[in-house]
Amino acid sequence: MATVRKPQSATASPASERPPAAAPPTGSASGQDRIAARAYQIWLESGRPEGHDLEHWLAAERELTSGSRSPRR
Repeated sequence: MATVRKPQSATASPASERPPAAAPPTGSASGQDRIAARAYQIWLESGRPEGHDLEHWLAAERELTSGSRSPRR
């Protein structure tokens, strides 16, 4: 005997069938959020130059992983 499956509708599933949403970080920002915020700060301190986003991201990442916050040249 064949099993007949009910087609799924295009409407949203009931809440009990949906996967849980990712909870926002509590307490402190995620590592990438902290790097992004520091990279933005470096960009502002550098006079907002275009085309240096990777440089600023890597500098922020270095600062935050080494624990230092030395000013940029």
